[in-house]
Amino acid sequence: MIVSKPNAQAAHPHRSKDSLSLMTSLSRPVLIRSGGFLFFAAGLKKFMKNQIERILEFRFLAAYPKFQFFVSEFFYFGIKQAWACLFGGLLLAGILVTHFFWPDHFILKRYDFLFIYALAIQAVFLFLKLETWEEVKVIFVFHVVGTCMEIFKTSAGSWMYPEENLIRIAGVPLFSGFMYSAVGSYIARVWRIFDFKFSNYPKHYLTVILCVLIYINFFSHHYITDIRYLLFAVTAVLYWKTWVFYKPNNTYFKMPLLLGWFLVSFFIWIAENFGTFGQIWSYPTQMESWHFVSPQKMGSWYLLMIISFVLVTVVHKDREGYVMSAILIYATYKDVAQARDISKALVEARLVACANILPAHESLYWWDGAVQNAPEVAVIYKTRAENFTVVEAKIKELHSYDCPCIVALPIEIGHKPFMEWIMDNSKESVV
Repeated sequence: MIVSKPNAQAAHPHRSKDSLSLMTSLSRPVLIRSGGFLFFAAGLKKFMKNQIERILEFRFLAAYPKFQFFVSEFFYFGIKQAWACLFGGLLLAGILVTHFFWPDHFILKRYDFLFIYALAIQAVFLFLKLETWEEVKVIFVFHVVGTCMEIFKTSAGSWMYPEENLIRIAGVPLFSGFMYSAVGSYIARVWRIFDFKFSNYPKHYLTVILCVLIYINFFSHHYITDIRYLLFAVTAVLYWKTWVFYKPNNTYFKMPLLLGWFLVSFFIWIAENFGTFGQIWSYPTQMESWHFVSPQKMGSWYLLMIISFVLVTVVHKDREGYVMSAILIYATYKDVAQARDISKALVEARLVACANILPAHESLYWWDGAVQNAPEVAVIYKTRAENFTVVEAKIKELHSYDCPCIVALPIEIGHKPFMEWIMDNSKESVV
């Protein structure tokens, strides 16, 4: 039987109109060895999911779907950021708790306890598979890089560790390297959790050269001219056009990478103030009384962020894995006229670079509990990967079906000039 489908669809069984698919990222299984922790993690995720659903059902939110969407993404953004900061948060909590409650004459020195505590956190992260071995390798490198700088900086009088302990090297407590590891852990985890992608990312060798120059300047400025302002300028030129795409839940958002680094540096500076308040280390001006660390230190953290960021790219050896690329989008329509009208709107808006309208075909599908058949027209679109959400929304807005077929297929390899043509002729269109 042929069905007239102004509001129906050539539907495959897996299609769904569930607007709460936003919740899926928190319901993914955690691959860990501990059954008890798995039970706890699943329960926590279910609880958070239910709380977000309850908030989204408030009348004033339900009346404004777009605002409801942004509130949902904001909650997921906050939850995932907190999850990415877990190592640093636990370390900072240990610093503050021991500052207020550590016994003065206890046999185990406070700095030594923090070293053991940080090692335990790292071991638990590995055991529960919260970090991969590849990420841990990069974090370890950053730990070594940070410890070497600590040894030099403390000998030069840039800052000092006021308490005594046993586990140290060249006068520097070994736990200090974990404060750099916390930054590396955050970058590695936030990259994976938010599925970072980039557009206009610089050549890898240029970022490595910049990284080396930044690290050298942390030492050399004690003897020769400080070139940090030149390094800021080079960083701006190198990353000026670079955008980071991040996915709180199901939708990619974007921001300039330089802005992202600044925001992270600001929050590290805040954490540094808590650290100096907890007397983990002190600057010469804080020896008599504690006060806020100079905001100029954000510049140093900004440059250290770049070192950490470049080191994390080592984990993502396949550059194409984190640079935005092109995709194919397959969609079906009720007839050629509808396919042409919607495709023309997408191409004219440069949401897609190309639309291939295929000849009409017959579709067999389940609908209303029975097998149906009807003529349809399929279209293949070529566009940027980050454009999928906007293209999907535009097709749904103009389409006559309740739940049209709109699926994306990655292009794993292609003729380079043609791939560049796709990127050049479809504009970036994400939130």
